[in-house]
Amino acid sequence: MKDYILFTGAGASKPLGYPTTVDFLDMIPDSPIVKSAREFLKEKLGRYDVEHIVTLFETIDKFFGTDAGEFISKRLPVDYQKSNFQKIYRDLKRLFLEVYSKLPDLKKLEAAYMPLLEYLGYRENKIHWFTTNYDPTLDYLCIKKLSDYYISGFPNNEWKPETLEANKAGVYAYFLHGSTAIHRREDGDIVLARNYKMNPRLDYNVLVYPGLTKEGEKHPIFEFYYNALRDRLRKTELVIVIGFSFRDRDINEIFMEAFNENDGLRLVVVDSGINNLPEGSSFPELREKLGERCITIPKPFGDGKDLVEEIKKVFGKDKGLARKAIEKFE
Repeated sequence: MKDYILFTGAGASKPLGYPTTVDFLDMIPDSPIVKSAREFLKEKLGRYDVEHIVTLFETIDKFFGTDAGEFISKRLPVDYQKSNFQKIYRDLKRLFLEVYSKLPDLKKLEAAYMPLLEYLGYRENKIHWFTTNYDPTLDYLCIKKLSDYYISGFPNNEWKPETLEANKAGVYAYFLHGSTAIHRREDGDIVLARNYKMNPRLDYNVLVYPGLTKEGEKHPIFEFYYNALRDRLRKTELVIVIGFSFRDRDINEIFMEAFNENDGLRLVVVDSGINNLPEGSSFPELREKLGERCITIPKPFGDGKDLVEEIKKVFGKDKGLARKAIEKFE
């Protein structure tokens, strides 16, 4: 039994109808504050997305929490005062929940992922699926099609991290930025509530909103997930990354550390825009460092069969990526 890693970012969910951070810009209701933020970021950065806006708003929100912020806020025009700004910030977060809580089309979901999971051999191997996305994609596919081979960390919907240490084949789920499905109850316990929306009987969704600094929820569940990524990367020989721009500083550091420590680790990156990633991406540095250990597939994701054919060109046609297919790199 082998361990492989599947790592998905926003680009992996785009074919299923979920917006990327750039797409999300068009969904934000306009207001004087939002318009000013757009103009400021365009002038400063040229190319920007919703992560830049959230980062800007997070910083302002923190400032308003200080005496100096309170002092300044009372002297600003009405549109920019603390109460008005914080309402827009709350509405933006609410919009994230609304957009990313929708269920994907199951047939499209199957077509995208099942051929890949079959090829990786989820019945015989351990597939550690890490995602930075909030949407139900991972959980919804697995409970619908892989229930006998799905280890979510939430048996009976209660958070039990020790279950992710199981020594059996299957798909293991790690929600690095949380999920619209993960909630904190009033008693403080973390549960997976599969309505995928804000439940009025629960306190709030446990997720990290998409600012570049990834400020937000600090529950130990995230420490567990990040430590799991660090540990799995040290031990596996293959990680397939789909639609991730490598702009998350903490995750980038974990990848860099792993490739320094694990000489046998190979990276496959699937992204149609791999040669035109946004500013702040660490992938060019990573690709240069890894050399032949890094394989890029600059094609859009969505057709799992097509993706498997591309991977076969690199690793051979053995189901489950047999050892001799990996040895060609050693």
